[in-house]
Amino acid sequence: MAPSAHLGMASVAPARALDAEGPPEDPPEDPPEDPPEGPEGPAKTAEEAAEKKAEKKAEKEAKMVPLCALFRYASWGDLCMAMLGMLMGAAAGATQPLLMVLFGDVTDATTASTNLMETLVPSIVLMVYVAVGAAVTFWIAFWALPHAAASVTSRLREAYFRAILRQDLAYFDARQAGEVAIAINEKAHDVEKALSLKMAELFQSVAQFVLGLAFAFYYSWQLTLVVVAMLPLLVVATACMIKSGLGLEQMLGKKAYDDAGNMAAEAMSSMRTVASFGGEASMSRRYNGYLGKAQAAAIAAGSGKLDELRDLL
Repeated sequence: MAPSAHLGMASVAPARALDAEGPPEDPPEDPPEDPPEGPEGPAKTAEEAAEKKAEKKAEKEAKMVPLCALFRYASWGDLCMAMLGMLMGAAAGATQPLLMVLFGDVTDATTASTNLMETLVPSIVLMVYVAVGAAVTFWIAFWALPHAAASVTSRLREAYFRAILRQDLAYFDARQAGEVAIAINEKAHDVEKALSLKMAELFQSVAQFVLGLAFAFYYSWQLTLVVVAMLPLLVVATACMIKSGLGLEQMLGKKAYDDAGNMAAEAMSSMRTVASFGGEASMSRRYNGYLGKAQAAAIAAGSGKLDELRDLL
């Protein structure tokens, strides 16, 4: 056989073998590797979720502190000033029943048949003395207690700020921009108000109630017993009114007002970004929505501060 025939048969054989085997298969691709599940994977997300849940639970279960705990950051000078203000507040409250008793003596003297001036002058002089004493005690009470409260609140702000700086980054990530600064101001303001004006009003009201009740039993114990029998009903009605929604509405209004302040601070701090995306109208609607909730809560609570809220719109 000729050499050319052998070459043709040799070239045809490999071609038939390739046709029988089919085209060559592509090499298999490596399967995609799963992301490593280490401590920085799902475990970190679960830990952050647990921290947020714990913070929300702690906020809901915030415990009330006793009255003495409000003076935790007070110095000896602040304590002495506060004690002076409390005593003067009690003395100022005691002057109100005294004035009522003296006024009753003056009224009785006008109906007497004896010399009118001789009966009226001593009672009027006593009323003047009591009025001067009331003015002095009121001034001292409402000067000493706010002075001590301002000093205590200043130390409280510093301690609160130091505690904030010790928090982890997750604490700040879970809060809006400016929320921490607003919380420091508002909470410190609430404590200062409680230690100053409300404290003076508390001692004034307690002294006025106790001395007024003592005078009432002294002059007419039968009529006083009839009036005192109605006090439990008044206490129960007031407690039911507060628990039925008055205190809750005030808390909701304060929460909405805080959200509005936080949102405004965040928008003001990134005003260029808001303006570049044309979000002024959206921010305004959100702000008005928060204030609308606060206004509705104020109406329900009967606080009468609608004009202040409207000025912020």
